[in-house]
This record gives sequence, C-alpha cells and structure tokens, in this order.
Amino acid sequence: MMRLPVLTALFLALAPCAIAQTDDDIEALNQRVVSLYQEGRYEDSITVALELRETLERVFGPDHPNTLASVSNLALLYSATGRYAEAEPLYLQALEARERTLGPDHPDTLNSLNNLAELYRRTGRYAEAEPLYVRALEASERVLDPDHPNTLALVNNLAALKSDTGRYAEAEPLYMRALEALERVFGPDHPNTLTLVNNLAELYRATGRYAEAEPLYERALEAQERVLGLDHPSTLTSVNNLAALKSDTGRYAEAEPLYMRALEARERTLGPDHPNTLASVSNLATLYSATGRYAEAEPLYLQALEAHERTLGPDHPDTLTAVNNLAHLYSATGRYAEAEPLYERALEALERVFGPDHPNTLSSVSNLAELYRVEGRYAEAEPLYLRALEARERTLGPDHPDTLASVSNLAFFRSDAASALGTELPALTLPAFSAQLSRFANRFALEEPDMATLSNPTSQPFLARRVSAAYRNFMIAGDIAGDDPEFLAPGFTLSQAFVFSSAGDALRASTAALTVDDPALRTLVDQHNAASADLEAAEAALAIILAQPVEEQNPAATEYARVRVDRALEALRQANDALFAVDVDLAELAVARTSSVDEVQSVLAPDEALVFYSQAAEGDRLTAFIVTPDAATARPLEHSPEDLAAQVETLRSGLALDAGEDYRLNTADLRAQAFDMETAKALHDAILAPLREYLGSARRIMVVADGPLQTLPLHVLVSELPGDEVEGFARYREANWLSEEFAFARLPAVSSLVALRRDATPPPSGERQLIGFGDPVLAGYDDAPVQTSSASEVLLQFANASGATQINDLPALRQTGVLLREVQTTLDLPDEDIYLGSQAVEAALERLNTGGRLQSYRSLAFATHALINDEIEGLDEPAIVLTPTDDSDGLLRASEVVQLDLDAGLVILAACNTAAADGSPGAEALSGLAKAFYYAGARALLVSNWPAEAGATAELVPDLVEGIEDEGLPRSVALQRAMNTLRDDHRFDFYAHPALWAPFMVAADG
Repeated sequence: MMRLPVLTALFLALAPCAIAQTDDDIEALNQRVVSLYQEGRYEDSITVALELRETLERVFGPDHPNTLASVSNLALLYSATGRYAEAEPLYLQALEARERTLGPDHPDTLNSLNNLAELYRRTGRYAEAEPLYVRALEASERVLDPDHPNTLALVNNLAALKSDTGRYAEAEPLYMRALEALERVFGPDHPNTLTLVNNLAELYRATGRYAEAEPLYERALEAQERVLGLDHPSTLTSVNNLAALKSDTGRYAEAEPLYMRALEARERTLGPDHPNTLASVSNLATLYSATGRYAEAEPLYLQALEAHERTLGPDHPDTLTAVNNLAHLYSATGRYAEAEPLYERALEALERVFGPDHPNTLSSVSNLAELYRVEGRYAEAEPLYLRALEARERTLGPDHPDTLASVSNLAFFRSDAASALGTELPALTLPAFSAQLSRFANRFALEEPDMATLSNPTSQPFLARRVSAAYRNFMIAGDIAGDDPEFLAPGFTLSQAFVFSSAGDALRASTAALTVDDPALRTLVDQHNAASADLEAAEAALAIILAQPVEEQNPAATEYARVRVDRALEALRQANDALFAVDVDLAELAVARTSSVDEVQSVLAPDEALVFYSQAAEGDRLTAFIVTPDAATARPLEHSPEDLAAQVETLRSGLALDAGEDYRLNTADLRAQAFDMETAKALHDAILAPLREYLGSARRIMVVADGPLQTLPLHVLVSELPGDEVEGFARYREANWLSEEFAFARLPAVSSLVALRRDATPPPSGERQLIGFGDPVLAGYDDAPVQTSSASEVLLQFANASGATQINDLPALRQTGVLLREVQTTLDLPDEDIYLGSQAVEAALERLNTGGRLQSYRSLAFATHALINDEIEGLDEPAIVLTPTDDSDGLLRASEVVQLDLDAGLVILAACNTAAADGSPGAEALSGLAKAFYYAGARALLVSNWPAEAGATAELVPDLVEGIEDEGLPRSVALQRAMNTLRDDHRFDFYAHPALWAPFMVAADG
C-alpha cells in the first residue's frame, strides 16, 4: 500500500531570480501565483502562472531571466499537480535557454539542472536524475561555495535520490554534511536546518534506526514549536513524522493523538481540502487500518479520495494513492470485488502519468497481483509479479527494499500456487537470487540483527528474513532443489541468523575463552562477552516493557530502554572490532553467529547428522536442513507452526505429571494420564519422516530446534504404533520410539557444534571425575525418611514448588542423596566429592570456586529443586536450591552460576524444568540455568523438560555417568542407553510411561 508522504522536501526547486518590479501588474500576478499555491489551489495557481508567463514573454522576450523563472515556476506547478509530461518540456526549455544565455555554471542554470533532476527523481527516472544532480553540485561547490544554501540544497536532493534507491550508506554522509553546514551557517533553529534534521531522521526511520531517529524528530518539533509556532506547516510536518515513527514501532496509542493534532490544526489553518490536511486524514486512516479498526478507517479514506478527486483531479498522484489505500482496505477486509476496480483504475492512471516502471506504478502492479493470488487467479497474477520484479531489478537494483519485496512476493506466490494447483509449475530462472541470499548470509554471519528493526519493511534484518522465507517458498514451488549448493550454502547460513539463542551465544563465548592463554587476548574476549551479555540484558528489559499494554507503558522508561539497547549494540560492535583487529581466528570463534555447511560437515562423525529446524519468521512454516559428513539438503516442512505447536502441547500434557503437594502419584493415576502415542506418531511423520532418506547411516542426531519444537525432546516421538491388542503400560514398551533408533542431543545453535569441536577448543583437563551437590536441608528434612517409588506409587522427586512462596516452604528431597550416593558408588568417588545436606551450601561451592578446585572436575551434578522466575517470592531469575544458612538464602542464582569458573565436559541438572527459558518475554528454551552454566564453562548439560520421577532419575543418572566415564560413550548415546534400559527392562512396568524415562536431554554434545 502506498502512503501519502509525511515529509515536505527541503527544496522543491532552488529560488528563482526575483521578478523585476517594473510593472505592478506583473508583480501582482507573481504574488497571486505564490498565494494560490500556498493555499493548495493548484489549478487556479496554474491558470495565473500561464497568464504571467505570457505577459513576461511579451514584455521581456522568451529568454529573459524573469521569463525563464516563470517558465520554471510553471513547470514546478505542473510537477506538483502530477502533470509531469507538461512539466518536462518547460524545464528543458528553461535549461537550454539558460545554458545558452547565461552559461553552464550560472546559478540559474544550476537551478534548472536541479529542477529537471527533481522531476526525474519523482518520476522514478533515477539513472537520468543522478548525473544532473552530480553536475549541478560540482559546479555549485566551485562557483558558489560548499556551504552556500543552493549547494546544500543539491547535497540534500542527491541524498534523497540515494535514499530513494536504497543506497542509505551513501545518503547518510550527505545528509550529515548538509545538516552540519546549515547549523553552522544558519544556526540550529533555522527552518532549513530543522527540515534537514527531519530528513536525516527519515533516513534513520527508513533503515530501522529508531533510537537515532526519534530524538531528531523531537528536536525538530520542539524548535519549530518555539520558533515557528504550534500550527506552522513545518511544525505539523514534524508532528506527523513523529507519529509515523511511533506507529512504525507499534506505539499506536502514542501515535494517534499526534496524528489527531496534525489533522485538527491543518483543518483549522489550511482548510479541510488542502493536500496537507488530506495527508493527515489518510495517515490517521492508515493507523486505524493497521490496528484493525477498519470501520473507522474507511470513511476517512473515502473522505480523502473524494476531496482529492474534487480538488486535484482523478489522475493526481495523491488521488491515486488514496485510491490504492481504499483498495487495500477493501482487500484486507475480504471485499475483493470492490478492491479490484480500484486497483485497476490506479494502475492504468499511474502507467499513464508516471510510466510503466515508476515505483508507484510497480506498487500498484504488486497490489493487483496480490489480489489475484488471494482470489486464486494464478494465471493472471504471475505475469504481474514477474513484471514488478524485473522492473525493480532494472531500475532500483537487486538489493533495494522494493526489489527484495518483489522477490519475496513472487516466491510466496509460487509456493501458494504450487500447493493450490497440486502440480509442478514451470521452473523459473533465478539468476540474482543466490547472490541476494549470499549477501545477507555474509552480512549476518558476524552481525547481531537488531531485533527492534524486524518489523520495519525497509530494514536489513526484515529484508533478510524475507529472503530467507523466499528460499523456502522457491523450494516448495520447485524452482530450487533442496540440495542445490548454489542456494543451499547461503540459505543454510542465513537461516541461522534468525535463531536468536542467548544460550548459543553463551556457549560460543565461553568456548572462545577456553582457547585463550594470553592475558591480553583473554581481556578482549571478556570484553566481548560482557558486551554481549549487556546487549542481551538490554533487549530483555525492553521486551518486558513492550510486552505490557501500550497504555500502561511509561514513555520515559520505554525510551530509556531503547537507548540502552542502542548503546549496548554499539558497545558490542566496538568490542568485536577490537577483537578482530588483534586475532581474526579468535574473533570469528567468539563472534560468528552462523556456520557453513562445510564447517559442520568437517566436525561430524561418520554416524552423526545435524538437523536444523528453521523458522524464518514467526508464523512461517519450518524448513529442515539435514547435514551429514558427505551430504546436505534442505526440506520445507508442510505443517503449519500452529499445528505443530498444538501437537507439542498435546504431548506435553501427557508428560507433565501433577502429584500435588505431597509429590505422590498413584500408578493408577499414571495409567489414566495416557501419553498420546498417535500424536507422537503424527508429529514424527510431520517433522522426521520426510528427512529419513537424507540421514544416511546416522545414528546420532544433533538437533537445533526453532519455533514450537524447542520444548520437546524428539526421543519421545514414535515411528510405529503397537498393535491394538496391546494394552496398558505394555503399549509403551511395544511402540517403536525414536530413542531406539537415534541418540539425540540438543544444540542451542548450529555454531555451538562447530565451536565445541574445533581443533583449537581444548577438552576438559580436570583430573577428577565428578562433584555432586544435593539433598538440601529443607522443610521436613530431619524427620523425613528417604522415600522411594513402589509398585503402586511413584514419587515426583523434582516436581515444581507446589505452591511454596519462600524457600523454607520447599519440601526436603531426601531421594537426591540416594541418587548422588549411587553415582558415587558407580564411579568409586571419594566422600569429599559429594556434598549433601548441611554440606550442600553456597559457601562450599564458593570456596571450591575461589580456590580453583571446581576446574579440576570433568563433571558436576546438582540434584535438588530448580526454580524459575517468580516461582517463589522475590526470585527474579532462575536458581538452584541449596541449603539455606545464616549467611545465604540457599538460592544459587543464574547470575551467580555465571561467576563460577568451570572446565566441565558435563553438568548434570537433576532438577525440575532445567531446560526452561529465563522467564523474559519471548525467551527461548535453554536461556535460563542452562545458559548460565554455558557461560561458566560447561560444554554440555543434562537438563529436564518436565518434573522427573525419583526412582527413575536415581537409576538413569548413574547409568548415564557410568557410560560416559567408564565406557567412554558419547553423552547422547549414554543417555539413549539409560532411557531404553529404564523403559524396557525395569521391574515396574509403569516405568515404560515416557513421563518417567524421557524427561532428560543432552544439551550440546561436543
């Protein structure tokens, strides 16, 4: 949808030479032209301008400077009213005459060059406009002065052209130059200076740099209110621009009163039909439409359209924008029969007024194509999509936001058409698409995408996501083969950029630190890690604020949070630059957020595969990437994320057992809480069955999960159901679980695997096997006998806090002592390595850490309660429960875990939900305690996805550590064996229920 412009250009044309006052009638005509134009009475202004031109030609002759000024101003009026075909010959006439009579470098000649260039820019003829701007600017700098107002106007206009063509990096220094000079020449509050402030803010808004744009808008608005007045047109333009920024960032409750203020003031000072007033009408309607208030938006759109048609004519660009806006509303509300003739009318007129390749024309082409797609008229839609893409690639370049939008639109259309028609479409040639994929993949390999810009359709992160989604859609349509390396390599890399894994960042950062002995390098790595943590904390704080209803947000707090994110991002960039300047290899290990197919293949064992489930954007279907040591491919999955999420929720409802406050669950209740194996089979068929042919001989699968799959270990899926004749718990033993075929390990990010397995990454060097903490002294500890599960009852040892409001309410977990003693026996550990009861205190852990002894253990185990945010009063971060003392509350918080100095191959968190997120809005799995232990120096973790059962855990964990320490099994294989043994061979048949044998997973497996 095209929007009415929200910013008046600094100079529509350079000031024409003054009219000689030799005739009162001529001066009166000149003033009348200006007055009518300012009132928005453009047609009346043109009529008087024609009379003025004829008078001047008669009095002074056709080449007199005053006559040529009137010719230029008449062309300006034609341009302002969309009559470009009539404006162009007048601009050319003035330019030719001025070059002939005044010379190529005269200021009036340069004025004509600027005017013609502006016409070409506004009509999308960028290749013709740019050399005119450049020529005029070079001459103006030489003849007038680099700081002359006319020179700075040309600098501004050239910056606008570069911005229009998506060359923001080239536009910004031009705007900065012009602004600095205007501040110096005119002062910080001059109207021209403030207009340039607005222009620079517009650039920042267009590129998603909202934290930089907003203070500029506010500066301009405050100064204009003070210098020009509350109702001055420039002031109201700033009001409108600030509203647009707030709307872009979803702050509709703040934007609406600003739009209302601009509209009311313009109606009062300019009249209801002035173009600026109608722009405010349309902008308010757009806000209503964006918030789903279509009934309020429609009459405003109709009002704007009727007024534009009446005052500007049916073919004026503003009128056609209004036509498109109304059509878009009709399309959004399913009124396609009403939308189509409006889209067709706008397209026909825009082709006539602007030509077939103008950006506005191509927007109309895309709008009509989208309408045809929604209606299933694929044969009519495709040529329009292709036309828009080809023209944008040719006129704007392959990386312009509009071009990339066309790529995305075409890809979605192709996938939609292929799915709807059920047949293969003739394949397209996509010569530029692999290059677009590669450019974005390279950009975001080392750069953290700014999450605040993901909703801005011109920002690089937003466009990169669209290109990533387009890759998936072109595969669905058959235009790209999943194993085509030209597209697979960059597609795989780019898809990783939008798996926001703070746990992956932590693991990568700590791995980098483990490789460094040089103190100076270690300092640089620590600075990078600290900056990364600061950015994460700043983004989490902003997310908490933005999760609140808009009307409840404190604007000052929101602004501070946004500024904090921006500063943290800049600090991280500086830390990264410093690291790269000293050691490129180390910097890539610490900073790289993505890994290539070749890098992954180089670290995989012959029996391993990586499966990466990628979701380009929220709501998108998943794409699965499968990498084995000698092959790689991508497969778009068919099921919607809503369907997958519903299946995951169904499965988790059969796994999350609730034993109440006494932690006991009768086995009859366990039998009644059936696990839905049919859904487990259906989910297997949806996400793994389509990948089997690409897994080869893999028996160990590293999984990077995105979207709804983050909260479920894949070993609970079923590839084949038991026969209907099998009943009770025997059904669980007879099913074909994926744990029988594959050993799974969960990775927070693809880069985690490469970081852990690089040659430069040292293995744990400690000489001691394991240290364990558990059985804290809690409520009922003294008189609580050690309880175990029986044939009729299970005990959910690591269940949630069950209504506890403080740590003293938590019940004792005496069975955890049994668990750790069993581990001690299995590994033949000395007593000094097991801390139970009154020994399991924070002070003991701190002494070990301070003395450097924690680094001597290859494994750590915590068998106790684990708590998430707000689970008890005053807890604002995840924590592990130890024994409270006079000096300690007994809570080992995540922020304290980070301070530990570990060199551990495995940390066992035998507690409740230790795979959970950190509790912040939108946080991913493993971002809580798991992330903290990664930062502390853990290579891998054993974490739980739901409350674990006492007896099962007491048997599974010792079996696991025996397999790792005594037999040298990979961690995931040791867990696989322990789970299968517990399910299939336990003397109690109810242990076959997956809630008991399957809660744990290995998170990272180096």
